[in-house]
Amino acid sequence: MDHKELISDALCQAVEEAFSSTVMLSPILTETVLDQKWEEGLILSIDATGSLCGKLSVCLSHKSAASVVSKMLGMDIDEGSSDASDGVGEIVNMVIGGIKNKIDGSGLTFDLSAPQASELKDLV
Repeated sequence: MDHKELISDALCQAVEEAFSSTVMLSPILTETVLDQKWEEGLILSIDATGSLCGKLSVCLSHKSAASVVSKMLGMDIDEGSSDASDGVGEIVNMVIGGIKNKIDGSGLTFDLSAPQASELKDLV
């Protein structure tokens, strides 16, 4: 298996595991991104540096972020709150950690930054 296929498989499995274990949701892999224009939302990113370099970003509307984190914590979370951002950051950490575990032994190594939160409106 080449590195691209290894990373792609690891990403799909890690996303499935992170969402199914924390919020009991099963993400659906699609070939296309929904043609949706968001004016506001939350982006959580982690940078990887080493023999494998890149960035893992998760983008959710504020409503979706609050909904996912509310389900994860079992309590109501306000849209746009720091709790929503922190909760999505934890999911991103779980995904990148899952990828790291799944590619262990492949010779690919990387160090990770802390999750960084951005507002979509600041990037558009």
